[in-house]
Amino acid sequence: MVRAQKMSPPAKILVVDDTPQNLKLFKQILTLQGHDVVTASSGPEALEVIQRERPQLVLLDVMMPGMSGYDVCRAIRADAATTTIPVMMVTGLDPAEERPRCNEVGADDVVSKPFNRDDLQARVRTLLRLKALRDTVEEQEHRLAAASRGAPRSHDDVVASMSHELRTPLNLIIGFAELLHGGLVDPTTPEHKEYLGHILSSGRLLLRVIEDLVDLARVEAGTLQLRHEAVAIGGLVAEVCAASRAAADARSIRVEFEEDPALTEVVLDPERFKLALRNALDEAVRMTREGGRVLVRTRALDGERFGVEVEDESAVDGRPRKGEVPALPRRMVEFMGGEAGLRRGPSGGSVVSMVLPRQAMLEPPGDPVG
Repeated sequence: MVRAQKMSPPAKILVVDDTPQNLKLFKQILTLQGHDVVTASSGPEALEVIQRERPQLVLLDVMMPGMSGYDVCRAIRADAATTTIPVMMVTGLDPAEERPRCNEVGADDVVSKPFNRDDLQARVRTLLRLKALRDTVEEQEHRLAAASRGAPRSHDDVVASMSHELRTPLNLIIGFAELLHGGLVDPTTPEHKEYLGHILSSGRLLLRVIEDLVDLARVEAGTLQLRHEAVAIGGLVAEVCAASRAAADARSIRVEFEEDPALTEVVLDPERFKLALRNALDEAVRMTREGGRVLVRTRALDGERFGVEVEDESAVDGRPRKGEVPALPRRMVEFMGGEAGLRRGPSGGSVVSMVLPRQAMLEPPGDPVG
Protein backbone atom coordinates (compact mmCIF):
# COMPACT_ATOMS: atom_id res chain seq x y z
CA MET A 1 0.00 0.00 0.00
CA VAL A 2 1.35 3.45 -0.96
CA ARG A 3 0.91 6.12 1.67
CA ALA A 4 0.39 9.71 0.69
CA GLN A 5 3.18 12.03 1.83
CA LYS A 6 2.55 15.75 1.88
CA MET A 7 6.00 17.08 0.99
CA SER A 8 4.96 20.69 0.45
CA PRO A 9 1.91 22.87 1.08
CA PRO A 10 -1.05 21.78 -1.10
CA ALA A 11 -1.28 23.57 -4.42
CA LYS A 12 -3.56 23.51 -7.44
CA ILE A 13 -1.64 21.97 -10.35
CA LEU A 14 -2.81 21.68 -13.96
CA VAL A 15 -1.56 18.70 -15.98
CA VAL A 16 -1.92 18.99 -19.77
CA ASP A 17 -1.44 15.91 -21.97
CA ASP A 18 -3.32 14.40 -24.90
CA THR A 19 -2.73 10.84 -23.59
CA PRO A 20 -5.27 9.78 -20.91
CA GLN A 21 -2.82 7.33 -19.32
CA ASN A 22 -0.26 10.09 -18.81
CA LEU A 23 -2.88 12.33 -17.20
CA LYS A 24 -3.81 9.54 -14.82
CA LEU A 25 -0.16 8.84 -13.91
CA PHE A 26 0.73 12.48 -13.23
CA LYS A 27 -2.46 13.00 -11.24
CA GLN A 28 -1.74 10.01 -9.02
CA ILE A 29 1.86 11.06 -8.32
CA LEU A 30 0.99 14.67 -7.53
CA THR A 31 -2.07 13.76 -5.49
CA LEU A 32 0.21 11.67 -3.27
CA GLN A 33 1.97 14.94 -2.43
CA GLY A 34 -1.36 16.35 -1.27
CA HIS A 35 -1.95 18.62 -4.28
CA ASP A 36 -5.25 19.43 -5.96
CA VAL A 37 -4.74 18.24 -9.55
CA VAL A 38 -6.86 19.33 -12.52
CA THR A 39 -6.31 18.09 -16.07
CA ALA A 40 -6.72 19.13 -19.69
CA SER A 41 -6.24 17.02 -22.84
CA SER A 42 -5.54 19.82 -25.33
CA GLY A 43 -3.99 23.25 -25.61
CA PRO A 44 -7.26 25.23 -25.95
CA GLU A 45 -8.79 23.34 -23.03
CA ALA A 46 -5.68 24.07 -20.95
CA LEU A 47 -6.00 27.82 -21.51
CA GLU A 48 -9.67 27.70 -20.49
CA VAL A 49 -8.82 25.80 -17.31
CA ILE A 50 -6.01 28.26 -16.48
CA GLN A 51 -8.38 31.23 -16.77
CA ARG A 52 -10.99 29.49 -14.62
CA GLU A 53 -8.86 27.73 -11.99
CA ARG A 54 -5.69 29.89 -11.79
CA PRO A 55 -3.35 26.97 -10.97
CA GLN A 56 -0.08 27.54 -9.14
CA LEU A 57 1.83 25.28 -11.55
CA VAL A 58 1.30 23.84 -15.04
CA LEU A 59 2.81 20.55 -16.25
CA LEU A 60 2.61 20.85 -20.02
CA ASP A 61 3.20 18.17 -22.65
CA VAL A 62 5.27 19.44 -25.57
CA MET A 63 3.88 17.34 -28.42
CA MET A 64 0.10 17.71 -28.73
CA PRO A 65 -2.01 17.84 -31.90
CA GLY A 66 -3.35 21.19 -33.01
CA MET A 67 -1.91 23.47 -30.36
CA SER A 68 1.51 22.39 -29.11
CA GLY A 69 2.86 22.86 -25.62
CA TYR A 70 5.10 25.63 -26.98
CA ASP A 71 2.05 27.54 -28.20
CA VAL A 72 0.29 27.10 -24.85
CA CYS A 73 3.35 28.34 -22.93
CA ARG A 74 3.61 31.40 -25.19
CA ALA A 75 -0.07 32.18 -24.52
CA ILE A 76 0.44 31.83 -20.74
CA ARG A 77 3.38 34.23 -20.80
CA ALA A 78 1.57 36.71 -23.06
CA ASP A 79 -1.32 37.14 -20.61
CA ALA A 80 -0.53 39.53 -17.75
CA ALA A 81 -2.91 37.61 -15.48
CA THR A 82 -1.05 34.30 -15.93
CA THR A 83 2.49 35.27 -16.89
CA THR A 84 3.98 34.38 -13.48
CA ILE A 85 2.51 30.86 -13.31
CA PRO A 86 5.42 28.36 -13.38
CA VAL A 87 5.39 26.02 -16.39
CA MET A 88 7.18 22.67 -16.50
CA MET A 89 7.43 21.22 -20.00
CA VAL A 90 7.20 17.43 -20.35
CA THR A 91 8.83 15.89 -23.42
CA GLY A 92 9.60 12.48 -24.85
CA LEU A 93 12.33 14.01 -27.00
CA ASP A 94 15.93 14.64 -26.01
CA PRO A 95 15.68 17.20 -23.17
CA ALA A 96 19.11 18.65 -24.03
CA GLU A 97 17.82 19.51 -27.50
CA GLU A 98 14.40 20.66 -26.28
CA ARG A 99 15.59 22.84 -23.41
CA PRO A 100 16.68 25.85 -25.53
CA ARG A 101 13.31 25.98 -27.26
CA CYS A 102 11.45 25.55 -23.97
CA ASN A 103 13.47 28.39 -22.47
CA GLU A 104 12.69 30.52 -25.51
CA VAL A 105 8.93 30.24 -24.95
CA GLY A 106 9.30 31.00 -21.23
CA ALA A 107 9.17 27.56 -19.58
CA ASP A 108 10.64 27.30 -16.07
CA ASP A 109 11.79 23.68 -16.25
CA VAL A 110 11.88 20.63 -18.53
CA VAL A 111 11.38 16.99 -17.56
CA SER A 112 11.79 14.05 -19.93
CA LYS A 113 9.75 10.88 -20.37
CA PRO A 114 10.17 8.39 -18.83
CA PHE A 115 10.71 10.36 -15.66
CA ASN A 116 11.85 9.54 -12.15
CA ARG A 117 9.03 10.06 -9.65
CA ASP A 118 11.24 11.45 -6.88
CA ASP A 119 12.93 13.83 -9.30
CA LEU A 120 9.57 15.04 -10.60
CA GLN A 121 8.25 15.64 -7.09
CA ALA A 122 11.42 17.55 -6.12
CA ARG A 123 11.14 19.78 -9.20
CA VAL A 124 7.48 20.45 -8.44
CA ARG A 125 8.32 21.43 -4.85
CA THR A 126 11.01 23.84 -6.01
CA LEU A 127 8.80 25.55 -8.60
CA LEU A 128 5.98 25.92 -6.07
CA ARG A 129 8.35 27.48 -3.54
CA LEU A 130 9.60 29.93 -6.14
CA LYS A 131 6.01 30.79 -7.04
CA ALA A 132 5.22 31.40 -3.36
CA LEU A 133 8.23 33.74 -3.10
CA ARG A 134 7.17 35.67 -6.19
CA ASP A 135 3.64 35.99 -4.82
CA THR A 136 4.97 37.27 -1.49
CA VAL A 137 7.08 39.92 -3.20
CA GLU A 138 4.21 41.04 -5.43
CA GLU A 139 1.81 41.22 -2.48
CA GLN A 140 4.22 43.38 -0.49
CA GLU A 141 4.83 45.64 -3.49
CA HIS A 142 1.08 46.09 -4.00
CA ARG A 143 0.66 46.99 -0.34
CA LEU A 144 3.50 49.47 -0.52
CA ALA A 145 2.12 51.01 -3.71
CA ALA A 146 -1.35 51.33 -2.15
CA ALA A 147 0.07 52.90 0.99
CA SER A 148 2.18 55.34 -1.01
CA ARG A 149 -0.69 56.81 -3.05
CA GLY A 150 -1.21 60.35 -1.83
CA ALA A 151 1.73 60.08 0.57
CA PRO A 152 4.68 62.45 0.60
CA ARG A 153 7.73 61.89 -1.57
CA SER A 154 9.68 60.38 1.32
CA HIS A 155 7.22 57.49 1.38
CA ASP A 156 7.81 56.88 -2.32
CA ASP A 157 11.51 56.55 -1.52
CA VAL A 158 10.66 53.87 1.04
CA VAL A 159 8.65 51.96 -1.57
CA ALA A 160 11.46 52.09 -4.11
CA SER A 161 14.09 51.09 -1.56
CA MET A 162 12.18 48.11 -0.18
CA SER A 163 11.17 46.91 -3.66
CA HIS A 164 14.88 46.72 -4.49
CA GLU A 165 15.62 44.91 -1.23
CA LEU A 166 12.98 42.29 -1.98
CA ARG A 167 14.02 41.68 -5.57
CA THR A 168 17.74 41.23 -4.90
CA PRO A 169 17.57 37.95 -2.91
CA LEU A 170 14.65 36.73 -5.02
CA ASN A 171 16.70 37.09 -8.20
CA LEU A 172 19.51 35.07 -6.60
CA ILE A 173 17.14 32.33 -5.51
CA ILE A 174 15.57 32.03 -8.95
CA GLY A 175 18.90 32.28 -10.77
CA PHE A 176 20.68 29.55 -8.81
CA ALA A 177 17.57 27.34 -8.81
CA GLU A 178 17.38 27.60 -12.59
CA LEU A 179 21.04 26.57 -12.89
CA LEU A 180 20.50 23.51 -10.68
CA HIS A 181 17.25 22.40 -12.25
CA GLY A 182 18.50 23.12 -15.72
CA GLY A 183 21.07 20.38 -15.22
CA LEU A 184 23.91 22.85 -15.73
CA VAL A 185 25.66 21.89 -12.48
CA ASP A 186 26.74 18.33 -11.69
CA PRO A 187 25.10 17.28 -8.36
CA THR A 188 28.36 15.58 -7.32
CA THR A 189 30.46 18.75 -7.55
CA PRO A 190 31.20 21.27 -4.77
CA GLU A 191 29.52 23.95 -6.88
CA HIS A 192 26.16 22.18 -6.51
CA LYS A 193 26.30 22.39 -2.71
CA GLU A 194 27.61 25.96 -2.93
CA TYR A 195 24.63 27.03 -5.08
CA LEU A 196 22.20 25.35 -2.69
CA GLY A 197 23.84 27.37 0.07
CA HIS A 198 23.29 30.57 -1.90
CA ILE A 199 19.62 29.69 -2.31
CA LEU A 200 19.26 29.01 1.43
CA SER A 201 21.03 32.20 2.52
CA SER A 202 19.09 34.30 0.00
CA GLY A 203 15.83 32.79 1.23
CA ARG A 204 16.70 33.73 4.79
CA LEU A 205 17.64 37.24 3.65
CA LEU A 206 14.33 37.57 1.82
CA LEU A 207 12.46 36.53 4.96
CA ARG A 208 14.38 39.10 6.99
CA VAL A 209 13.61 41.85 4.48
CA ILE A 210 9.91 40.95 4.58
CA GLU A 211 9.94 41.09 8.39
CA ASP A 212 11.64 44.50 8.21
CA LEU A 213 9.03 45.61 5.72
CA VAL A 214 6.25 44.61 8.10
CA ASP A 215 7.86 46.71 10.84
CA LEU A 216 8.18 49.68 8.50
CA ALA A 217 4.55 49.38 7.44
CA ARG A 218 3.52 49.40 11.11
CA VAL A 219 5.61 52.53 11.66
CA GLU A 220 3.85 54.25 8.77
CA ALA A 221 0.46 53.11 10.08
CA GLY A 222 1.26 54.21 13.64
CA THR A 223 0.67 50.75 15.11
CA LEU A 224 4.20 49.70 16.05
CA GLN A 225 4.80 49.25 19.78
CA LEU A 226 8.36 49.92 20.93
CA ARG A 227 9.67 47.71 23.73
CA HIS A 228 12.28 49.64 25.68
CA GLU A 229 14.88 48.11 27.96
CA ALA A 230 18.28 48.95 29.39
CA VAL A 231 21.03 47.54 27.16
CA ALA A 232 24.81 47.67 26.80
CA ILE A 233 24.99 49.57 23.52
CA GLY A 234 28.51 48.37 22.71
CA GLY A 235 27.46 44.73 22.75
CA LEU A 236 24.43 45.47 20.60
CA VAL A 237 26.51 47.24 17.94
CA ALA A 238 29.17 44.52 18.03
CA GLU A 239 26.47 41.91 17.38
CA VAL A 240 25.26 43.74 14.27
CA CYS A 241 28.81 44.18 12.99
CA ALA A 242 29.55 40.48 13.42
CA ALA A 243 26.43 39.52 11.46
CA SER A 244 27.45 41.74 8.53
CA ARG A 245 30.95 40.34 8.14
CA ALA A 246 29.96 37.33 6.01
CA ALA A 247 28.77 39.58 3.18
CA ALA A 248 31.71 41.92 3.70
CA ASP A 249 34.29 39.12 3.65
CA ALA A 250 33.04 38.00 0.24
CA ARG A 251 34.36 41.30 -1.16
CA SER A 252 37.38 41.58 1.15
CA ILE A 253 35.81 44.49 3.02
CA ARG A 254 36.81 45.04 6.65
CA VAL A 255 34.05 45.88 9.12
CA GLU A 256 35.58 47.58 12.17
CA PHE A 257 33.97 48.81 15.38
CA GLU A 258 35.29 51.77 17.37
CA GLU A 259 33.56 51.87 20.76
CA ASP A 260 33.37 54.96 22.98
CA PRO A 261 34.17 53.71 26.53
CA ALA A 262 32.21 56.66 27.97
CA LEU A 263 29.02 55.24 26.49
CA THR A 264 27.76 52.19 28.34
CA GLU A 265 24.09 51.59 29.11
CA VAL A 266 21.17 53.19 27.25
CA VAL A 267 17.42 52.61 27.22
CA LEU A 268 15.84 51.80 23.84
CA ASP A 269 14.12 49.08 21.81
CA PRO A 270 17.07 46.75 21.00
CA GLU A 271 15.41 44.92 18.10
CA ARG A 272 14.37 48.11 16.30
CA PHE A 273 17.76 49.68 16.94
CA LYS A 274 19.49 46.63 15.44
CA LEU A 275 17.14 46.79 12.45
CA ALA A 276 18.10 50.42 11.77
CA LEU A 277 21.84 49.84 12.23
CA ARG A 278 21.84 46.60 10.25
CA ASN A 279 20.21 48.25 7.25
CA ALA A 280 22.59 51.22 7.37
CA LEU A 281 25.55 48.86 7.67
CA ASP A 282 24.35 46.59 4.85
CA GLU A 283 24.05 49.63 2.59
CA ALA A 284 27.56 50.78 3.53
CA VAL A 285 29.01 47.35 2.70
CA ARG A 286 27.20 47.31 -0.64
CA MET A 287 28.47 50.76 -1.56
CA THR A 288 32.08 50.31 -0.40
CA ARG A 289 34.75 49.46 -2.96
CA GLU A 290 36.19 45.95 -2.93
CA GLY A 291 39.00 45.67 -0.41
CA GLY A 292 37.82 48.76 1.43
CA ARG A 293 36.71 49.39 5.00
CA VAL A 294 33.47 50.15 6.83
CA LEU A 295 33.87 51.74 10.25
CA VAL A 296 31.14 51.80 12.90
CA ARG A 297 31.56 54.23 15.81
CA THR A 298 29.61 54.93 18.98
CA ARG A 299 29.78 58.35 20.62
CA ALA A 300 28.58 59.79 23.93
CA LEU A 301 27.36 63.18 22.74
CA ASP A 302 26.01 64.61 26.00
CA GLY A 303 23.98 63.56 29.01
CA GLU A 304 20.81 63.05 26.96
CA ARG A 305 21.93 61.80 23.56
CA PHE A 306 24.31 59.33 21.97
CA GLY A 307 25.37 58.76 18.38
CA VAL A 308 26.20 55.82 16.11
CA GLU A 309 28.04 56.47 12.86
CA VAL A 310 28.60 54.16 9.87
CA GLU A 311 31.42 55.35 7.61
CA ASP A 312 31.98 53.71 4.23
CA GLU A 313 34.51 54.02 1.44
CA SER A 314 32.02 54.68 -1.33
CA ALA A 315 33.83 57.58 -2.98
CA VAL A 316 34.09 57.38 -6.78
CA ASP A 317 36.75 59.64 -8.32
CA GLY A 318 36.91 61.49 -5.02
CA ARG A 319 33.15 62.02 -4.79
CA PRO A 320 31.04 60.34 -2.07
CA ARG A 321 27.74 58.68 -2.88
CA LYS A 322 24.84 61.09 -3.14
CA GLY A 323 21.39 60.96 -1.63
CA GLU A 324 19.98 60.49 1.85
CA VAL A 325 20.12 57.93 4.59
CA PRO A 326 18.40 54.74 3.34
CA ALA A 327 14.65 54.93 3.92
CA LEU A 328 14.21 52.12 6.44
CA PRO A 329 16.89 53.11 8.99
CA ARG A 330 15.95 56.79 8.65
CA ARG A 331 12.27 56.18 9.41
CA MET A 332 13.04 53.75 12.24
CA VAL A 333 15.48 56.17 13.91
CA GLU A 334 12.94 58.99 13.62
CA PHE A 335 10.27 56.76 15.15
CA MET A 336 12.56 56.04 18.10
CA GLY A 337 12.79 59.79 18.75
CA GLY A 338 16.11 60.39 17.00
CA GLU A 339 17.40 61.79 13.75
CA ALA A 340 19.59 60.48 10.94
CA GLY A 341 21.78 62.29 8.45
CA LEU A 342 24.34 61.72 5.72
CA ARG A 343 27.61 63.64 5.32
CA ARG A 344 30.97 63.30 3.64
CA GLY A 345 33.60 61.43 5.64
CA PRO A 346 37.27 62.31 6.16
CA SER A 347 38.35 59.57 3.73
CA GLY A 348 36.07 60.89 0.99
CA GLY A 349 33.33 58.32 1.54
CA SER A 350 29.99 58.82 3.27
CA VAL A 351 28.99 58.77 6.93
CA VAL A 352 25.50 57.83 8.11
CA SER A 353 24.94 59.45 11.50
CA MET A 354 22.17 58.29 13.84
CA VAL A 355 21.53 60.34 16.99
CA LEU A 356 19.22 58.83 19.61
CA PRO A 357 18.10 59.63 23.17
CA ARG A 358 19.97 57.79 25.90
CA GLN A 359 16.75 57.31 27.85
CA ALA A 360 13.89 56.51 25.48
CA MET A 361 10.36 57.62 26.30
CA LEU A 362 8.14 55.05 27.92
CA GLU A 363 5.68 55.42 25.05
CA PRO A 364 6.61 56.32 21.45
CA PRO A 365 5.11 59.42 19.76
CA GLY A 366 1.44 58.99 18.97
CA ASP A 367 0.95 56.29 21.63
CA PRO A 368 0.59 53.43 19.06
CA VAL A 369 -0.89 50.13 20.00
CA GLY A 370 -0.48 46.56 18.82
